[in-house]
Amino acid sequence: MITSCGGRDPRYLDSNSKTFAPAIQVIYDEMARWEKVSESVREPYTPAMQTHLDYLCSLEPRNDSLLHVLRDFHLMGLYGGFRQSEWSQDSTSNPDKPDKNHQGQTQAFTLEDFSFFAPGDVRVPLEHAIATPEIALSAVDTCWRTQKNKQNGEKKRFSANAITSNCYVSAARRICQRFVRLRGRNDTTTPLSIYIATDGKQRLVTAKDISQCMQYLAGAVYHVTDPKELSRFSAHSLRVGACVILHAQGLTESQIQFILRWRSLAFMAYLRNLTALSDRQNLAFNAFAVPREFFSSDTNPNY
Repeated sequence: MITSCGGRDPRYLDSNSKTFAPAIQVIYDEMARWEKVSESVREPYTPAMQTHLDYLCSLEPRNDSLLHVLRDFHLMGLYGGFRQSEWSQDSTSNPDKPDKNHQGQTQAFTLEDFSFFAPGDVRVPLEHAIATPEIALSAVDTCWRTQKNKQNGEKKRFSANAITSNCYVSAARRICQRFVRLRGRNDTTTPLSIYIATDGKQRLVTAKDISQCMQYLAGAVYHVTDPKELSRFSAHSLRVGACVILHAQGLTESQIQFILRWRSLAFMAYLRNLTALSDRQNLAFNAFAVPREFFSSDTNPNY
């Protein structure tokens, strides 16, 4: 096509301009609009779905299976608002051909992206972290080498959750244990989201694996059966779910931005109508409401 235009890129108005021709710009604008719509209508992954996934894992004895890997990463994704590309693959499940970032590096998390700590912020070598009883680990730093918001290399700390077994640190520890068992300590290029398939081969988690799992959970937990509604549960549901949880618990916009690595208020499009929010609204209304005694003729002479 470029040859037919005398060597000029036909997308631009002229050879000295980087402004797209109007007909081309319309196409790009429409693509961007549909991308925003497709993300905003994604349904959130929820703690109830995670609980059911925990139950399914209790029935699966192979802790190197796809189900166990998804359980660990879904849990971490709810804490960290993971994007699909940050931990899984677009399509290929071949460990030898993982998706690459703009620098030619492995795009998804690898062993080098996790640093464990003991109480007092004492760094724990990975070899010790995966062998030490979990109670000795107090936190883990996670590094995002590649991000959609271009803040590459950003790190976030996640502390151990002493109240529930649904703990980011515990899940990260299991993931690293599993990986070292399957690939060895010196493999720093294969993504961590690796599992043993039913045929005995090592494979990587893909976006299709995530969607199928989430849609099954949506049906089992919420009795969603309509194909169109089920299609709204995908890998992006983790990020939506993380946003919804923080918002429902009253975190501020700036806190949600910081925790989930947003550079704008784009997350507002992900907010959903929740019973939890309505309950908080009732509490706010009740706290502000004037006591009934105020209107009693016995206590208020102006009544």
